[in-house]
Amino acid sequence: MDILSLLSSMSTFPSYFRYLFLLLVVVLFLPSEGMAQYAETIRSGRPGQSIGPFTTGARVLQVQAGVDYGQYAFRKQFFGKTDGRVIGSDVVVRMGITERFEMGIGVAYRNDLARTRSFAGESETLDQGVSAFSVRLRSNVYEGKGIIPSVGFQFNLGLPAVSKDFRPKQVAPKITVMTAQNLGKRFGLTTNWGAVWDGNSEIPEAFYIINIGFVITDFVSIFAEQYANMGKGYWNGSVDGGFAFLINPDLQLDVLGGYGPFNVQDDWFVSTGVSWRIRFNKREKTE
Repeated sequence: MDILSLLSSMSTFPSYFRYLFLLLVVVLFLPSEGMAQYAETIRSGRPGQSIGPFTTGARVLQVQAGVDYGQYAFRKQFFGKTDGRVIGSDVVVRMGITERFEMGIGVAYRNDLARTRSFAGESETLDQGVSAFSVRLRSNVYEGKGIIPSVGFQFNLGLPAVSKDFRPKQVAPKITVMTAQNLGKRFGLTTNWGAVWDGNSEIPEAFYIINIGFVITDFVSIFAEQYANMGKGYWNGSVDGGFAFLINPDLQLDVLGGYGPFNVQDDWFVSTGVSWRIRFNKREKTE
């Protein structure tokens, strides 16, 4: 069966999913060999919202985990007030298949307590459980040098195998194009651009993330980000920043915080996490 026949037979899937499947097939057939992606120190998707264009490297298992706490309050509510707090945690497991292609899974947990106050009284709603479960494919499309950016592509597929409080009607894809480039010896620029579906609508949200990083020492780095989700008639933006601490080449700790001054709600969060990797093959030193 050719690709077009396969797409036409996927009538039970949302219409947008067929186009995403075709895009995924194209990415999977991109060259997966070439310049080595393995780095002497760990490259983590933490801290922050952005992810880089590089993979872990072949036969490398990497785990990224964190815990979050945040509060929010909606603005401009004429007939009452809604606020709440969120406690969450997430784990991402990545496995390098080749030097330039990796697979992974991501799992997140949320405990979301919302309080509503109005003329009718007060009420509370608690949503808790596994809030996200996704499979992920990442490919490094091009490895740049110096100011020329490296480019990567990631495809996430959110599955409805989550707790009922967060369960979408259907699968929820997310596509991301990532770039990274050096801005001198210590500064770096990372950007993410893409689209995400919530699993309840065929209309996606667009998003972007702009991250500026600075290396203080060989063991400490800082970053600042501005990011937003966009749709027809709205733009919700936030900022965050934090630190990463390299304990050894395979272990990193981090701490960060963020605020949503541009959102329809006042919100802030703090997060801390750890990333580590296991190398299943030893790389010989070269002279």
